[in-house]
Amino acid sequence: MAECRPRSGSPRPGDDLFSAPRPKDSSVPSWSKLNPRRLHLPPRLRTPLRSTDGSEKIPSAQVADLRFLQNASRRAGRLREEGRCYYSLGVLYDNAGRWRDAIKCYTQFLRICERCRDAQGEALAYHCLGVDYHFLGKAESDRGSTDSAEEFLMKALGFYQKHLDLVGSVEGRYLTNVNMSRVYAALGDEEECLGRQKLAKGYAQQLQPSRSSAGPADAVLINMDPSEWARSPSEKLMK
Repeated sequence: MAECRPRSGSPRPGDDLFSAPRPKDSSVPSWSKLNPRRLHLPPRLRTPLRSTDGSEKIPSAQVADLRFLQNASRRAGRLREEGRCYYSLGVLYDNAGRWRDAIKCYTQFLRICERCRDAQGEALAYHCLGVDYHFLGKAESDRGSTDSAEEFLMKALGFYQKHLDLVGSVEGRYLTNVNMSRVYAALGDEEECLGRQKLAKGYAQQLQPSRSSAGPADAVLINMDPSEWARSPSEKLMK
């Protein structure tokens, strides 16, 4: 599949990256308010638009149409179209907050991309799987299920790393390092968390080289889109 980019649903500059961490390590950023960020595909690729809060209802008719097209594409040997259907189904399940169902779809999408030797599609699939396991880990942590939360978060890290191994864009590397910093924050790993923040800042500076010398504090930058940072690099956003 073709280009992907960060879009809506990004944290606002006011989000506090360093609030209320685990008591055992007060310097590790809190992740409770910081959801993972996603890549979005352009409309020309004919995939559903993503929502930002996972609260939409499942569009039953659209799901049924995609299932029908997926089966027809499989029988006709149209692998790429079948893969597009699986990816689209994953987006619809994501929009409804049904992460486990979305994971099943993205796993099928990944298998098809591997068969087609579509490295860009594989990278997108790894990203989607990482984000959904990240969300599952967050949900388990909110319920107090520490062991299962850690299991899901470790899976998220694995998929994020596979995405980094394949992705070529600076934007993709920026976003994935932001997501990984939030996973490490959730795991209480201060060193890795801050290391990923530093990497993300470096990629953001590559995206806006003309203004990189006047960037705000690291914690604020990690909560901003690179474009937003570029619009106000000299503002004192942290009091």
